[in-house]
Amino acid sequence: MSTLICTIELSKDEGEGITVHVKNKDSSDEHQIQLSNTSITLISKNDSSTTQTTQTADSLSINVDGKKSVLSMHKDAIEMSCTNFSLKASGSVSVESGSETSIKAGSNFKAQANAQVNVKGNMTTLEGQSITNIKGALIKQG
Repeated sequence: MSTLICTIELSKDEGEGITVHVKNKDSSDEHQIQLSNTSITLISKNDSSTTQTTQTADSLSINVDGKKSVLSMHKDAIEMSCTNFSLKASGSVSVESGSETSIKAGSNFKAQANAQVNVKGNMTTLEGQSITNIKGALIKQG
């Protein structure tokens, strides 16, 4: 069984608060809980990775390995950045915006459905910079 070293630091400095450290003597695993007058921070790290979660009264931020994967939540905004992102649902997925919405791919973009695909707008433009293909068993105009 691993030996854990636990320490508690109480700061005399205003706003610094309390820090709880838990370190595994037999490995590089280390955990911290920092409680200050404005935030709660959880840190979990070893030789290969560090995860930090910081919560304030109006935000929550989760960082994995520095800035490689970040999830930030504020009163009226959520921001996520990472190398790869996957979203799966066994039911339906709905995305709705009160104003402009954009989707951009750095290379290929693919949209596919096993049944029907509908694209609708007051003014609709499909544009290709080189070859534009339209395929179908029946193509209707008008």
